[in-house]
Amino acid sequence: MGSPLAIDWAAVLGVATLICTIIGGMLTLVYRLIVVNQGKTAALFDARVEAAVQAFEAALRARDELERERIDGYKQDVAALRKRQDLLERELRSMVKDLSRNYVPREDFLKRDTALELKLDRLGERLVNIVTREG
Repeated sequence: MGSPLAIDWAAVLGVATLICTIIGGMLTLVYRLIVVNQGKTAALFDARVEAAVQAFEAALRARDELERERIDGYKQDVAALRKRQDLLERELRSMVKDLSRNYVPREDFLKRDTALELKLDRLGERLVNIVTREG
């Protein structure tokens, strides 16, 4: 141990070993914390994903139920419209069947009306002639 500037390599090696041991221990501790927390984190993540999936499935079921109710309403509306259509078709068939009895074509009406007016005019002329002869 001669010179004052001489490096004590044994002390440097001891300090380096101590620092490496401390760093290794810290890395091991950090690694173990990560591994333990990774499992917990994965479990929490899985639980949250499962909760989200269940909420989504519940929303889908609710939407499907509303859709079924809406479709059932449409089916009822269609059934009611079909009943109304059948009723109107029956009424229309009845009207068409009775049409020849209840309806007089325009031309026939005009012919009858003209003939009736002609007869009334002739009757009126006869009455005027009778009144003028007697009077």
